[in-house]
Amino acid sequence: MKRTDKKKRGKMSVFSIILLVILAVYVISLTIPLIWGLSTSLKNYYLDFRKNVLGFPDFSAWDKCTIKGEDVWYANYLTVIKNFDFKLRSVFYAGINSDELVTHESTVTIGTAILNTLLYAGIMSVLNALVPCVVGYLCAKYRFKISGVLYTVVVFAMAMPIYGSTPAIITLLRQLGLYDEFMGQWLMSATFANMYFLVFYAFFEGLSDSYLEAAEIDGASQFRVLTTIAIPLAKNTIFTVILIVFVALWNDYNAPILYLPTKPTLAYGIFWLQQRSPKIKSQVTLQVASLMILAIPILIVFIIFKDKLMGNLSLGGVKE
Repeated sequence: MKRTDKKKRGKMSVFSIILLVILAVYVISLTIPLIWGLSTSLKNYYLDFRKNVLGFPDFSAWDKCTIKGEDVWYANYLTVIKNFDFKLRSVFYAGINSDELVTHESTVTIGTAILNTLLYAGIMSVLNALVPCVVGYLCAKYRFKISGVLYTVVVFAMAMPIYGSTPAIITLLRQLGLYDEFMGQWLMSATFANMYFLVFYAFFEGLSDSYLEAAEIDGASQFRVLTTIAIPLAKNTIFTVILIVFVALWNDYNAPILYLPTKPTLAYGIFWLQQRSPKIKSQVTLQVASLMILAIPILIVFIIFKDKLMGNLSLGGVKE
């Protein structure tokens, strides 16, 4: 019987093989552009890229470069960082009165852009995880009518497409004095009306009440049960959501352009360079290098935390 079980386990079904092939093709389709982008960002545009578009970089071509300071293999990155020191002029309406026109001029450096990105993506990703976690816990473990109402509202909001809400959001932020402020974005991200609420709701729904009852028997308050028992048990899920949202916000340039015109993030700055900088617009290698400045940090973060992201989210420890 044991040998038969081993043979059955060793065989792969046709469906498993097809699924494996599809996943392999998908992984390759994601890996090849990243490898090509990293390779292209290390090429000299005139001496290498124009005659070697798909191949690996020829580092000896940089030795032939006659421009001082651009004769090293990482010259494209140096050029992007150097051009990142640009002047940004923003004209927009702000304040309670919609006719209050504001003109703002500032010099953007890569340091300020990274700081703005951390304030934007870092705090918002944490709020995007913690708020749905707390509300999901309350709705799953406290059976009141309001819990069912909140669950229904979230499902309805996700199912119904909502268009044309951006002008209303901008108007509301202006009237509250939160337009062009990080606080406005932080408050907008502190919502539970997203799919992560359903993830946490399902997680706490399947969590045994024995964990919580044991703490209550020892005299723990409801708030302490939440902060010391429920949230720590969901830490893997919370961290996974934070990482997923952080990656999305790190690469987001559209929302900062709309809501934070005087506080450009790194993605916003790179978008501006590719649209306005004559030198970067003229060379594909510089454009790719600017994109790799966004991609490489996220790739490093994924490599460091891949075990957490792909880890097992199941729980154990309570004997039923």
